[in-house]
Amino acid sequence: MNPIKPIGYLALWTLLGAVIYYFLPGLPQIFEPRTGLFVLALPWLISFAGMGPGAVLSALRDPLLRDVADLPHARRMRSAGILRKLGSISVSAGILAFFASAIATLNSIASSGGQANPMEFVAGAPAALLAPLFGYFLCSFVYEPLAVSIESEDSGLGMELEG
Repeated sequence: MNPIKPIGYLALWTLLGAVIYYFLPGLPQIFEPRTGLFVLALPWLISFAGMGPGAVLSALRDPLLRDVADLPHARRMRSAGILRKLGSISVSAGILAFFASAIATLNSIASSGGQANPMEFVAGAPAALLAPLFGYFLCSFVYEPLAVSIESEDSGLGMELEG
């Protein structure tokens, strides 16, 4: 068990978030935390219901805490499949959050008594437009690289890019 690996991932994502926050100071105004939480949580809830929490948490724990080369091939393929399924569900959750945010924004505009305030649309549009990107980024930058690292014979992310 290598505790440095998850700490490294956490430090990398924290650094990336700090850099993005530094270069985009208006980010808190366009980031809708409920939408991000929905896109992050829905794939886990669906996977827990379908496969059980133990299998899903084990699939996430395999690339983070264990030497992948020590795992049996069948377990690696199962964990990679679960992570890929989480990624595809996160993209679907982003699309679902887009429609939910768009409908909520349009409902708030429609209930304004005949005088639609353009600021209501402007305030709701980023959450609706960024929701699919949240899902895509989760799939592309979290779940897919973890699945590839499990499937590769060598341990560690990026080993398949070397050589």
